Amino acid sequence: MSVADKLIAWQKTNGRNDLPWQVRDPYARWVSETMLQQTQVATVIGYYERFMRRFPDVGELARADLDEVMVLWAGLGYYSRAKHLHEAAQIIVSQWGGCFPDNEAELALLPGIGPSTAAAVAAFSFGRQAAIFDGNVKRVFARLTGFEADIDVPKNSKALFEIVRAAVPAKDVETYTQAVMDLGALVCKKEPCCELCPLAADCVGAARGVAARLPVRTKKIIRPVKDRTFLIFWCDETFYREKQNQKGVWRNLYVLPSFDGKLAEDSIILKAKDVFSDAMNARFIESFTHDFTHYRLQMHVWAVKTRQIHPGYVKASDIQGMPTPILKVLTRFFAKRG
Repeated sequence: MSVADKLIAWQKTNGRNDLPWQVRDPYARWVSETMLQQTQVATVIGYYERFMRRFPDVGELARADLDEVMVLWAGLGYYSRAKHLHEAAQIIVSQWGGCFPDNEAELALLPGIGPSTAAAVAAFSFGRQAAIFDGNVKRVFARLTGFEADIDVPKNSKALFEIVRAAVPAKDVETYTQAVMDLGALVCKKEPCCELCPLAADCVGAARGVAARLPVRTKKIIRPVKDRTFLIFWCDETFYREKQNQKGVWRNLYVLPSFDGKLAEDSIILKAKDVFSDAMNARFIESFTHDFTHYRLQMHVWAVKTRQIHPGYVKASDIQGMPTPILKVLTRFFAKRG
């Protein structure tokens, strides 16, 4: 049996075959593949189901207000993905009559659709002989072929991609593509379970005893650290939130008022009174770190009580639709108060 045949046979009995987006509808596949960029399957399922209930087709998404799209996306992170989805939906409706292009080249012209996402939609929805090239696939094929060159070097990445592309079968592409993804997610993980792998007999990396250290990646991400102080203005069981209108990762989402730097208590009181003149004492809550793609945010959170409820205050139960780190700190804050 060929590698492709072994993977297809394994997938039918051992792979993930009950995921909600495993349909031929290109819209459903596109939404799910976009959500799965940088996000685990278990996390995506709930978000995907809520998103599809509200926006069941590309027309509904195109007609929606971006603010509503962002609220449903809140918590998934990497918010440019949601903006690109909305923008691409409008292009598909206005330029393609609501019908998805059926090939990689045209799909990749849409905002937010890179080569791997384009290949996934083309393979799953249109049966195209397209090669996805995500982290799972790179890991599987680097180990399978004993590819020990640094895949962060462009020429090496291209060489590995050519190996991946050559392995894609002409038939049953959908099952094969899911098989490679599932093998990487379930068996050929960072710490490989070689005894469960259907390709163990073919694996060069396993035969050489080097599978666990493949693929080779020497590029290290050094994220600069940014400090920012966040204020929870509260009164009774309500708190104040505002829409982030400035450019940034949380644009168009509701957030807590915040200020650059790690502020001292006296500075916090002054800034708090600039927002609400009846602000009373400030109390430190916690500091924690949240990682973004290009930087690390050190968040310093203070609670500031006001004498009365002001416009913009919402109930403590209204914390949905906010970025995950803010949602978590608000949940902890009001849980302790309760």
